[in-house]
Amino acid sequence: MTVYEPTFKVDFNYKTPPESLALENILWTVRLSGGDFGGIEVTDLNGSGPYRYKVNHLHMHGPAEHRIEGVQYDLEIHIVHELVGGPQGQPEEEWKAYNETLAVIGFFFEKAEKSHPFIEKMRPLDFGPISDINFNELFGTLASEVENLPLLSGDQRQFYHYKGSLTNPPCADVVNWILYKKVLPISEEHLAAFRSVWFPNLGGHGNFRECQPLCGRKIVRNFEHFEESDHHKKDKACVHHNIELNEKLVHHP
Repeated sequence: MTVYEPTFKVDFNYKTPPESLALENILWTVRLSGGDFGGIEVTDLNGSGPYRYKVNHLHMHGPAEHRIEGVQYDLEIHIVHELVGGPQGQPEEEWKAYNETLAVIGFFFEKAEKSHPFIEKMRPLDFGPISDINFNELFGTLASEVENLPLLSGDQRQFYHYKGSLTNPPCADVVNWILYKKVLPISEEHLAAFRSVWFPNLGGHGNFRECQPLCGRKIVRNFEHFEESDHHKKDKACVHHNIELNEKLVHHP
């Protein structure tokens, strides 16, 4: 079962890179990197922190690596952050010893008639120049919400969290996983464009890691009221290590 944990907190300090960027085809996925996207601050479960992370890159998996309520969504975007600082006044050698040297925020997408505005900005059909893109845009589902991001209340940014590992070799157990609860839309055309990058290079297979045992990991949420989804009425999630939100939410052990 997931547990409500109000002490876990994420502050977002994303910003728009001044230069134009473009998605990279790196065979097993597509990647967006090279700009100063800002970062996040994480206050840990024991109240320590905040630990400061800077965006390293964005990449994606299709189908999704984590499963929520037993459902594997069509796409999962990962924003990978690297640890760059600790609590104010803490010596460098101490914050550098913090185990979770990476923080990854995952966003789920499912097929819909129209894509989320963030997907459209990434130019999936031609991998052309991307300008004026900001990861904060992922927290709005509709164009009107994106345009009014400052109006979004904090409790709309609802997450699941667990401490796990990378989903690619060496699968190091050094990740603060943060999974956005809201599922976002992607059109079939855009989904096919992304998948056309990795499916041919992986023998027609998706680029996701299978669910792993939870191995005693604690799965928490930053929202107090847990509501079952409209179309999946089970309190299950397969977190990468894949979460199965009851006893299997996991990422790699």
